[in-house]
Amino acid sequence: MRIVDLMSETLVLPEMSGSTRDEALRELVDHLSANSPVRIGADATYDRLLARERLASTAVGKGIAIPHAKLPQIVRAVACLGRSREGVDFGSQDGSPTHIFLTIVAPEGQAGLHLKALARASRLLMDEGFRTAMMEAEASHLWRTVEARDAQLSS
Repeated sequence: MRIVDLMSETLVLPEMSGSTRDEALRELVDHLSANSPVRIGADATYDRLLARERLASTAVGKGIAIPHAKLPQIVRAVACLGRSREGVDFGSQDGSPTHIFLTIVAPEGQAGLHLKALARASRLLMDEGFRTAMMEAEASHLWRTVEARDAQLSS
């Protein structure tokens, strides 16, 4: 599974403005809802992601977070990438602000797919060179940066 199979260029949010966890989640969900080929309920999705964050933060450190949830109303997984130049206090274990968000929502009955998507996202985002490239890229080049790194992981 490749991350680019779950998203498209329209699902990249290059300049997030939210300054809190809840604002960032809302911004990601609204962008996902407005641009996804998969119809999601924005409020229900936000509620699921927020409930997941209350269990434990999905900020894994090094400036990245992978908010994720399983939703009963969708038929296939979809992802949205966001970048916050300012950074958001997302409750990361290392205490660092979160700059790169990869939000993944998957159908409730497909736990295997959900886990594969999370594993791929983690592999992609834990690469320091990729994170640096993401932060330095012009907004119009973010999608190509993701495509290139995801292809490298596949080869």
